[in-house]
Amino acid sequence: MTVQQAAIELAVQQIGFKSVYDFAAQKLRDSLLEEIKVSLDAIDVFERKYGMNYEQFKNQFFSLKTFDLFEREDDSMDWSAEIAQLRILEKRLAQLLPSNAAS
Repeated sequence: MTVQQAAIELAVQQIGFKSVYDFAAQKLRDSLLEEIKVSLDAIDVFERKYGMNYEQFKNQFFSLKTFDLFEREDDSMDWSAEIAQLRILEKRLAQLLPSNAAS
């Protein structure tokens, strides 16, 4: 272990982590939670705009007359992409969560 590695290991232990790995895992979880919040906020904008969730929006897509077709199509693509991104982030987060092995 180099002097720099030892200093980093000591520093993360002094702030309450068992290892550099635990510190990195926590920072990754924090980062993913921030990204999830961004996605949830973006989805919320669409839900407030249309007054419904995405599934309802898809089912009523052609009967909605408040917004023109181009805007609905554009929103549909963005909304769908945001939901897909949210699912990816949630899966990544689940992989980083400590396993709860039953004994």
